[in-house]
Amino acid sequence: MEKFKKILPIIYVLTLVLGGLYINSVLKEGNLTVGTKSKQTQEEAHPAVAYLDVEDGKSVVTYRVRMETINTVNDLLLQLHDKNGFMFEKISYTSGTVIDLVNGKTAPQGYAWKLFIGDKDITGNIENTDLIDEQHYTLKLLKS
Repeated sequence: MEKFKKILPIIYVLTLVLGGLYINSVLKEGNLTVGTKSKQTQEEAHPAVAYLDVEDGKSVVTYRVRMETINTVNDLLLQLHDKNGFMFEKISYTSGTVIDLVNGKTAPQGYAWKLFIGDKDITGNIENTDLIDEQHYTLKLLKS
C-alpha cells in the first residue's frame, strides 16, 4: 500500500503531461474546413422554360416559369412558390419526398399528390431531377 501511494502521484503527473502533449499536437493540425455541397455538372447552364400543370380532379391550372437547365424540379416548385402564388408543402424523408399540400388543398385520406414527367412519377426524387427545356410537369391528386 505504501508503494502504491508513492507511484500514484507519478502516474497522475505523467498522465497530465501526456494528455497535454496529445492536445497540443491535435491543435497544431489546423482548423477544419467546411465545404459546401456543390452540384458537379459537366454541362453548361442554358435558359429553359418549364410548365407545371396542377390537376386536382376538378380543374387544371398551368404555371410557366423561366429558369436554367441546371436547376432541379424542386427549384421550379420553389420559384413558383415565391413568385407566382403557387402554394405547396413537402416533407422530405431519407427515402424520398412527399408533397402534402398544394394550393391550400391537402390530399384526403387514401389520396396523394404525385408529380409526373409524362407517365413517370418523380415525386420522391424532385431534388435530383434536372429541368428539361419546354417540359410539362404534371402535379396530380391521385388515389394511392
